[in-house]
This record gives sequence, structure tokens and C-alpha cells, in this order.
Amino acid sequence: MRSNTPVWFCWCLLGLSVVVWACEESDPPDAPCKLDCGKNGKCAIVTGAETCVCLEGYDGDGCASCADGYIKRGELCVLDPCTPNPCDKVHQGICVAQDDGYRCDCDEGAQDNDADGVCMPGCEMALRAGFEGQTCDDSSGDAVFTGLRSCDVTVRFDPGTESYNEIYIRGEFNEWEATYPLSADVDGTYFVTLSLSPGQYAYKFFVPQGERWFEDPSNPYFKYVDWQRNSRLIVPDCSQPYLRLMHRPLVEDGAIRFKVQYVDGSQGAGLAGSIEASRDDAPIQGAYDAASGVLSIEQSGLQPGKYLYRFRASDNAGRRSELLYVPVWVEEQSFDWRDAVMYFVLTDRFADGNPSNNAPSPDVDFKANWQGGDFAGLRAKLEAGYFDDLGVNAIWISSISQNTGGSGFGTDGRRYSAYHSYWPISTGWSWDQELTGVQPVDPHFGDLEEFKSLVQLAHSKGIRVLVDFVANHVHTDSPLWVAQQGANPPWFHVPAEVCEDIGWSKPIECWFANYLPDFEYRNAEVIDRVVAHALWLVQATGIDGFRLDAVKHMVDDFSFAVRAGIDRSLVFSGERFYMVGETFTGEDGVDLLKRYVNPMMLDGQFDFPLYWKLTKTLLREEEDLRALEGMTKWNDTVYGEWAIMSTFLGNHDVCRAVGQANGDFGDMWCNGGKEQGWNNPPRAPESPEPFAKLRLAWTFLFSTGGIPLIYYGDEFGMEGAGDPDNRKMMRFSGLTTPQAETLSHVQRLAAVRRAHPALSRGKRYTEFLDSNAWAYSMRDEDLGDSALVVLNRAATSRTFELDVSELDWDDGDTVRDAISEESITVSASKLSLKLEGRSSAVLTKE
Repeated sequence: MRSNTPVWFCWCLLGLSVVVWACEESDPPDAPCKLDCGKNGKCAIVTGAETCVCLEGYDGDGCASCADGYIKRGELCVLDPCTPNPCDKVHQGICVAQDDGYRCDCDEGAQDNDADGVCMPGCEMALRAGFEGQTCDDSSGDAVFTGLRSCDVTVRFDPGTESYNEIYIRGEFNEWEATYPLSADVDGTYFVTLSLSPGQYAYKFFVPQGERWFEDPSNPYFKYVDWQRNSRLIVPDCSQPYLRLMHRPLVEDGAIRFKVQYVDGSQGAGLAGSIEASRDDAPIQGAYDAASGVLSIEQSGLQPGKYLYRFRASDNAGRRSELLYVPVWVEEQSFDWRDAVMYFVLTDRFADGNPSNNAPSPDVDFKANWQGGDFAGLRAKLEAGYFDDLGVNAIWISSISQNTGGSGFGTDGRRYSAYHSYWPISTGWSWDQELTGVQPVDPHFGDLEEFKSLVQLAHSKGIRVLVDFVANHVHTDSPLWVAQQGANPPWFHVPAEVCEDIGWSKPIECWFANYLPDFEYRNAEVIDRVVAHALWLVQATGIDGFRLDAVKHMVDDFSFAVRAGIDRSLVFSGERFYMVGETFTGEDGVDLLKRYVNPMMLDGQFDFPLYWKLTKTLLREEEDLRALEGMTKWNDTVYGEWAIMSTFLGNHDVCRAVGQANGDFGDMWCNGGKEQGWNNPPRAPESPEPFAKLRLAWTFLFSTGGIPLIYYGDEFGMEGAGDPDNRKMMRFSGLTTPQAETLSHVQRLAAVRRAHPALSRGKRYTEFLDSNAWAYSMRDEDLGDSALVVLNRAATSRTFELDVSELDWDDGDTVRDAISEESITVSASKLSLKLEGRSSAVLTKE
């Protein structure tokens, strides 16, 4: 550890021993200095003023306090064994420093009542996970629910810093009267317990003082009464039995252990037979304790990958529990979405592995038609290691839902097929409601079992899989549209108004085309049906995330509901199901994107404002690098700590990045790009210059926070104008020299990003900046990791003399450039680096 304050001797703390040795730095100036700096500091004149120069580990007035990362032990400040926190076991993350080191205590709400050293949820934690009202006993070390299923439902409200003399819940269940007051709990929350018949009820909270009505801020479900939105109280049928995961699965050395409990319904009918248990669709056995209803699962010898456990049970009266889904990863190092590198596969245009499922639509031009890409082709590239070589650990796949086999007119008057998967007809398929006449997966791509096998293969390689979830609309060939056209309340926004025809003046209600009925999500029945479909997709296939299409064209209610449904299904699993939104915006779209990013909605969004700035500064070179640096100062943190945004240089809705760099388009918006793609599509650039610009942009993207997205083909600079020219079939061979160099560049960037988490999690510090050059460090103090990134946008070579004293790089240290693979030695806290025109470096300590 380096100290950033002047020191007059150096020392090292080893446990409680202090080793002191002489430093090369000279003593402080010999001048009158009267500050009392105690025995842990010395008064010195620094920049003309008296100051206390403290020993390493000491800080504050008179050097009497311990510096960050140190704690008092007797009269000494010693390294804090809890910084960084070494306690990383499930439910056991509280570190307590001790004289002989540290101990790890159970998290708040967890317990170790059986003293076996393993923390488990206590009753309060278990009940707060959606089971309040149930009786519970955790004296055995497990929070075991006792008795029959409770018919009570508890509504809880956290007022934050406010308090109320009176607050009521008023709703359909009491004819909106003030008959149910909330009581104050010891933790500062308010609650009320109700006994109601199964059903769904609209309600609001009411405070008499000021006649205030407001929705429940913690409830993600809504119900409309006379088209006015209210919170929705969902009261389940308490006679139905249920299954619950009792704790987060314990995984160690290829072994998995966890427990599931059967809780009998209020009628006490009893379990019929045994709990049905499977792993990856194959039946498994566990140890069942009939007295407690607890099923213990213990399996060992498992290879790396993700394992999908599913449980169901029935009682002797024939009532069936909901499916309990428990996904468990076996991997050497736990995954963090902040470290993801994502690749977008437009399935039909990636690789044709099975020509027998090719079925183009009649009367549609080849460019806008199905071209044969499928799951078999994607699987072949997975097996060949294409994604491993590229450093990808997350794949976003276009929607797998069945789409219409017909065609439709685009806004340009040409016929298009549904090769892109945005005209679904199997939306609504779920565990308990299959759809007649359609398949859950588009047959152009394969079948459900083939997709599940593909996901399993990706998981065996540690790769997460996201799918496009198209929830705004269906195609008129959808069974839901056919069955629900005359429903009251309506299932769709009718009569139809096409968005283009009305100038997008009604972005929620309008239809994207006259053959794409738009869901009316103010009808709770519609939300429930589509959320059930989303849950089926997750639980049947084991996918790890959604790219949620057209977020801004749906009421917020849907995003709340789908997040809540998935979170509820994953209670105690430890999984963070990643949901990233597609909200197409311009440069000023930060506020719109941000409103959806929070724990109750989305994990992140595709960062369109940053995309436009990168296009301007690095691809088109229309603004200098000071504009990009200025934006990152706020963009790096503007979305909040929860956010894991996705950054990109291209996708299927914009013109190709290398074309922007080559000047193929009149403006960065690529106006006229669709017609250009049809009539005069750009060719691959012959000059190396646009590829150099693209590589520079890739360096920035891979050295900034968020998940860098690679749109298929952009890893080497595939050409293309507007849709569908930007969606040509992927190429895996025949690359030109600049294209091959760009592919290699991306591979190296992904490798250094994986090895140095500061590039994905660190804070950015500008070290040098002018109009055509920018050097910045990425530093993660918690992990003790750092990297230095240098961008030279100038057309000619430049030599940089960079001060690296803040990076904890010492004289004599060797740093390596991940791009050139050259090594440089630090001298006098400086680093000398020569970069060719339009090139970059990513430097890390060897």
C-alpha cells in the first residue's frame, strides 16, 4: 500500500508487530513547527504550512485517529482484517474484527441456532419473503413453517422518515371505507392483517390528515377501477398447498445442498404421495421428513454449469401447488453481471446449421426474408469455441417465440417476413395454458428441446443466455388476438391507430403496424397472462435474462409486474435475473432511461445517449475528445448504483458502426439508411482508417462500466446501412486484413477486461486530455486493481509522458499493453508511451 502523504520513515504492520526502516525520501524541512502530532506523527512544513505527517495507518488531528482500512488495537492502528470484507458465505457476510483476526457472523435476519457454523434464514427473514401470517420455528437451525397454510394476508407499509397518527387501507374489500387501520411495528413500518376470500382487490392507503390517498409504493401490482390506477392486493387460495425453498443452495466442490418444504393447505388434506422433484427434466430423489414436510436435496460430482431443479406437489384433494423453480450454478468463481461481455445473435442471420427447417415466406425479397439461421448453427459456433475465443460470457438471442409465417408491409411499402422475431404468435404459452395451433418456439429456429440443449451447452461454458422478450404486442395470427378481440375490459388497444399514421402521439396505445395488436396492460388479466408466459420462458429453459423490447411503449405496470413475478419465483435462490430495457432515445434521453432503472423494474438499459456520443467523437470524429470526457463525468454514475447498463457501438436498429467511421451516411442518425441499404448498400471499406476508428471505439467500450455489447459482425467491422442491410448473414471467413486485426483487437480487449475488474467496476480518473488524446485510469480501490487507458485519435503518432504515481505503480514496475503486447517500465513515477495514429493502449501491471 502506498501513502499519498509525505512520509519520513516507512513501516510495515505484520499482525501486531511493527517493522520500521529508512526511506529514500529526505527528512521534512528543518523549520519551526509547533503542531502537536503525537507519537504517531511529526510536524513538518508542507507547501509553506505546518502540518502533521502521520505514520502509515494514522490520520486526523494530531495523527490520533486510524486511517481508512485500519482499526485500533490497543494503542496501535493496524490493518482492518474486515477491509475488504472476507466474509462471503451465504447469509454470513458480517465481518467482526477480533484480536486474533476476524469472525464471520450471520446476516441480519439469519441465524445459526444449531451451531453448525452455517447461517440460514431465521423465521423473520423467511416470513418476510411473502409468507407473513404463517407460524414458524427456527430453533433447529432451519426456519420450518408449522401448521397449515395461513389464510391471512398482511399488507406492510414503510413510511421512510414519516410517521402517522392514523393511516388506513381502503379498497374494494371494504367498499373503500376507513375501517382497517394500520398498526405501527417495532421496526418503524406499518402493517395490517386481513382475512379475505381469494381474489384480487384494488386498494390505496389513506391518511385522514390532509385527506391523502396514495398507492402502496412497495407493491408492484396494479388494478384499475374506472380507469383509475390503484394498488392490487392478490389474495391466493389458502386451501392450495405450496412449496418453498428454505435457503439459498449451498454449492461447494461440485456438490449442491438445499431444502424444500411442503406446506399443506388450510383444509389439511395432506400430501398425496411424494413431492415431485427433477433436475434438468430427469426425476431425482431426496430425503423427505414427513413430520416437517422438508425434502433435503444433496447431490455431488456435478460438472460446471447451471442445474435446473423443479418441484411440484399435490394434496389428497387433488389441489396442485405452483411450480417451485430452483436454478443453481456450479462454477469456480461466482458471476457478477458487471463483468459480463454480451454478444447479440439475430438468430436467423447468424449461422444455418439445419437447412431442413428453412422456410422463407413467399413474395418477400431475399434481403427481408428468412435466411436459415437457427439454433443448430448457433450451437455449432458454441461448440467450436467462437464465443470463448471472443471472450463473451453472455449471449442475447432474438426472441425464440413462434412468429407468423406470413408477411407484412413495412413503412417503406415493401413486404417483410418475421425473420427478426418481433411478430410473435405464441405469447401467452405457459405451464398451465398452452395455445392451440402454435408452437412455443419458432420452427424456423428449431424446437423447445433444441433450445434448452443450446442453453445447457452455453451454461457448461459459463455463458449466460438472454432472450428478447417481445411484450408490447402480438401478430394478428396470434390465438390471443383471435380469442380476445371482443373482450370487456379489452385485451388490446382498440380501435387500432398505427403509430406512424398519428405521428407517435400516443406511444402507449398506438400499434406499430396494422397487423400488430397492442396489449392493453391496464387490464390486470392481460398482465397476468403475459407474466405467466415470461415465467414459463425462464423456468422451462433456464435462461438468465431478458432484453425487454419497447419499454417506453408499455405502461410501467408491466415492467413492475414481470420483475416482481421473476423475483418472487427466485426467492432465496441467490440468482440475479438480468433485465435490460430497449428504450430508443436520442442524445438527451438520460432521464427517460433512468426512470426505468431500479430494483423494482430494470437492471439497466442500452445506453443510447453514450452510443450517440461515441458515434460523434470516435467514429465520425465530429466532436473532440473533451466532449466525450465531459459526458462520462456524469454518465458513469447518473443511473445509480443499482444500474448495470449496456454500452454498444451498434445494434439491429442503427446503421453499422464501420459505415459511420467510413462516412457512408450523411448524418449520424443515418437518415435515408433504409433506402440506401436497398438501392446502394455500402461495401466493406477498402481503407484501413475506418477500422482504426472502430478499434479506438472498442477500446473505450471495453474500458468503461456497464456491459459492452457486440452486435454480431461488429467484432470485425461488418458493413451495412439501414434495416435490413444491417442484418445481413454473419461471415466467419474471408476477412480482410483490417477486419482480422479488428477481431483480434476485440479478443484482446475482452481478455484484459476479464483479468482486470477495474476496467468494468472501477472509477475513471482523467490523467491527460486534449482535443485528440485522452488518457484515463480505471481504479477499483476495494479490489486493489487498476488500469491505464490511452486513446490517440490523431491521424499521426504521438508520444505520451504520463504520471502514474496515483496508480500504485512503483518505479521499476513493468506494465503491459494488452493491445500491442509490449511491456514498459515505470521510471520516476512516469511512463513513456508512443502510439501510432488512431490507436490505443490498455496498460496493466504485470
